[in-house]
Amino acid sequence: MKKKLRTENTAATLDTEVKGAIEELQRPSAGEPTNLKLRWEDIEIRPALFQPRIFAHGLKEVDERNVHDLLKIISAIGELDPVTVVKLNNRWTCVDGHHRLECYKRLKWKDPIRATWFKGSVREALDHAVTSNEVIKLAIPDRDRYELAWQRVVLGWGSKAEIARFAMVSERLVGNMRMSRRGSRKETRSQMSSERTWELS
Repeated sequence: MKKKLRTENTAATLDTEVKGAIEELQRPSAGEPTNLKLRWEDIEIRPALFQPRIFAHGLKEVDERNVHDLLKIISAIGELDPVTVVKLNNRWTCVDGHHRLECYKRLKWKDPIRATWFKGSVREALDHAVTSNEVIKLAIPDRDRYELAWQRVVLGWGSKAEIARFAMVSERLVGNMRMSRRGSRKETRSQMSSERTWELS
């Protein structure tokens, strides 16, 4: 029996976002403080770039259950852990902490919040967005892990084993994705945005 795994191909969108971010990235210089206090209103979000879950791609930007749980924690202990940010084109952009920012927004939080200025490259920031933990861990669903793997296959990021380990999928699935990718080299960017299907026996 074969099981069909379906995912939307957002790799083309990610590729465009990454190229733009590389041009815009401003990394902290030597000795420049990276532990910051920022107003939540001054931190922008780019869900298509730094939000690894499918609900960022045209569906919704946050998970309501996670926001609800975080709001309860804030009511009990106050400010949450620092959000992680990068500076893109002179603007602070959230890498990790989208749900925390949403909580501060809903509460109309008045005080500056703690933030950590990420020192690495855009690709390292992307990896951090996936591997870092929220105060309450929001597990990445299967569909989103398949999408993470497909994005890295299309972008050529990592070996089969590295992609499988990063996205927490099987090497066999990554191999199937690579065969599908090789068969679609001539597709246009718009065609690449169509839904793809991989079959596992």
